[in-house]
Amino acid sequence: MIRRPPRSTLFPYTTLFRSYDLASQAVALHERSPHAHYALGTIQFWNREFDCAMASQKRAIALDPNLAVAHTMIGLVHHYSGDSTAALKPFQTALRLDPLGGDVVVHQIGLCHFMLGDYAAAETAFKDRISQSPSTDSSRVLLEHDSV
Repeated sequence: MIRRPPRSTLFPYTTLFRSYDLASQAVALHERSPHAHYALGTIQFWNREFDCAMASQKRAIALDPNLAVAHTMIGLVHHYSGDSTAALKPFQTALRLDPLGGDVVVHQIGLCHFMLGDYAAAETAFKDRISQSPSTDSSRVLLEHDSV
């Protein structure tokens, strides 16, 4: 059962409510669409409904195991839930499936290593991200952190 989230400070914008409604409708109309489940799971993620987001992304992957963005979202759910170790595998899978769409994923891998205290691996990931996207500020700032 898909439920519309309550109005809260985490989900304040009408556009996001509309997105939630549209993604829910897409799932209802096209239960076998991995992209519909991915869209719904992404909205659930931004509403911090991590369990629902994980279930939606897993359903998307069950329908299309090669959907790199759903693997990325699973990594984000793990990471934002505080489990950087569990986040690494789905991020690496996403990068393997879509090596050209991965500079943000490379940054997320760096963040996971940083949070886990593996500063050498974090440094490598941040440098890789900077080489792929020279205008990035976030990877550059973390690379300059005293621990890296």
